[in-house]
Amino acid sequence: MKRDRLALIFFLLALPYPVLLVAYWLQPESLPTLVSTGKRAWTIGLWIAVAGIPVGMVVYPPFGRGVNAAWQRLRAQLRADRALHRELVSQIEDFPNPTAYFRLGLYWQEQLRWADSIPPLQRALELDANLLTARFRLGVAYFETEQYQEAAETFETVVSTDRSHAFGEAILRLARAQQESGHPEAAIEHYRDYLSYSGGRPEGCVRLAELLEKRGDRAEAKSLYESAIQHAEDAPEFTQGQDRRWARQAQLRLRRLERETG
Repeated sequence: MKRDRLALIFFLLALPYPVLLVAYWLQPESLPTLVSTGKRAWTIGLWIAVAGIPVGMVVYPPFGRGVNAAWQRLRAQLRADRALHRELVSQIEDFPNPTAYFRLGLYWQEQLRWADSIPPLQRALELDANLLTARFRLGVAYFETEQYQEAAETFETVVSTDRSHAFGEAILRLARAQQESGHPEAAIEHYRDYLSYSGGRPEGCVRLAELLEKRGDRAEAKSLYESAIQHAEDAPEFTQGQDRRWARQAQLRLRRLERETG
């Protein structure tokens, strides 16, 4: 218990320094005496924060074991990722096939390297145009790289082939791509389609309501915000977290809309 208290005291003393230094940096005019020693303050705060890890490991061994375990997990994950990448590249070199290209594209997307995922996904579709999941992931990559027109066309193909693909997410993605590419009326149509398919998921309600507000349809927008809030209360457990986050957004927008309309 004594070591626990010592570790706690050390961290309470050390961790506020970076926060205070950021505050000094954001508002230097309010702290003129500290600005003159800004470099020294930054250096001291940095060393104190960095020293917190090794000192904590010495003062409280379980903390050290936890840090070491986290580092080992990270190293293992990095090694596994590199091994998977080498395996996928080797498969493509030995026997080019759509599945290997698709897996490589998916690998890059898991690393959030959206632009890198586009060429292998395109190649996978050149080899097999019926890989609908690859086409959907290509649309996601286009969207994340802000190629909204290409994303809309790709999602349009997915939806026309299988409206229920990815549990309706293809419809939602299509609506978002249409919205971002400057086609609000088409986006509204697809958001309505998504709500019809999903049974009124809050994300679709909020996104559609925002577009309707911009168009001046405040009454329908208000109804959609209320619907999003109600749907979140009855949401199944596996979507509850996401639905409730969108319901909170709906509550904020509903209150603002009510204030504006009196």
